[in-house]
Amino acid sequence: MTPGPVSQSSSGPGDYPRNQRSKSIPFTGPDLFLEKADQYPKRPEEAMSEIEQHLSVSVRTEIDRVIGDVCGEVIRAEEKFPMWPDDIVHAVAIVAEEAGEATRASLQVYYQGERTDNLRCELVQTAAVAIRAIIDIDRKKQ
Repeated sequence: MTPGPVSQSSSGPGDYPRNQRSKSIPFTGPDLFLEKADQYPKRPEEAMSEIEQHLSVSVRTEIDRVIGDVCGEVIRAEEKFPMWPDDIVHAVAIVAEEAGEATRASLQVYYQGERTDNLRCELVQTAAVAIRAIIDIDRKKQ
């Protein structure tokens, strides 16, 4: 199915402008550290401290808000779906399934002019199940 023409206007607040699709949003925080990967501190706490020094207050506030949303979703998902696969293949399949739902939502935003609300929700859910998979891996190492 060939997509129809796409409007050049935004569908509403919170949506990406249609003429901005191919432009990346500049964010210099982590890129600064990718250039100096060999200089990373060995402990995660030290790395986070160094990263936080370079992030602006507004970016930190945005990160805190998003992480808060993801943590809330992890808690909600664990309450609603307390069972988690015993093997990594099925755990990662759940992450992939959520990522697929996010991909579908992004296509709806891009080609059908849908608002980004559902896409954001799907991305938060994807992050939440990825965290559950990581927690499961860490628990099995102990």
